[in-house]
Amino acid sequence: STPYLAPRRMLTVGILISIIFLTIFLGSRLMRFVAVPQLKIETPAKELTLELPNIELRGVVEKESQLTVNGRTIRVGEDGKFDERIELTSGLNALEFWVKDRFEKERKEVRYIVIK
Repeated sequence: STPYLAPRRMLTVGILISIIFLTIFLGSRLMRFVAVPQLKIETPAKELTLELPNIELRGVVEKESQLTVNGRTIRVGEDGKFDERIELTSGLNALEFWVKDRFEKERKEVRYIVIK
């Protein structure tokens, strides 16, 4: 009769657990590599009507990403946050947010704002 927790069984279980954790870790890194860049826009809302032509752009992108709005480069902080005020023209304005990560993958999001 062999003990239930024999050294050989413990080694086998330890190796299996290590392989599982390594697979999960590498899978999450691979998903991050192939995924589109993160772009979370806090303001402005998707569709907005305003009286004043000034609007604040605020949100978060991945670190080391480049962000442009209608071709204008927006400064991104070291923590990935951006916060900048821009002036719009009266009428309908379409803001095209383009973010490009360090692997040259891009993501686009559009917000529509009407200035009365």
